[in-house]
Amino acid sequence: MYSEENGSNKQSVNRDEGNVWVGIGIGFLIYFIPSLFTIFGLFPIAFIAPIIHVAAIIYFFTKNKKMTGIGLLIFAGIAILLITACFGFVIYSLNNYQG
Repeated sequence: MYSEENGSNKQSVNRDEGNVWVGIGIGFLIYFIPSLFTIFGLFPIAFIAPIIHVAAIIYFFTKNKKMTGIGLLIFAGIAILLITACFGFVIYSLNNYQG
């Protein structure tokens, strides 16, 4: 809040709402750790990552860690963009269009 007496911007209440970068890091780990299991042939484990991601978003928002939840949402957007781009490349390569 802006205080007229001392001319500075100060937050009236210093609440611990988490960190955006921590949320992005947690989101990265949520997708990275199950992908390690695919090396050993456990492919179905990779499909639980989006379920864990949504559960983590809900968990952090209910625990009043809003900034961490926002970081998870940012990473969800990045993950969706990357997954759809890779899916598009795979579908295009399977098309075998000789133009």
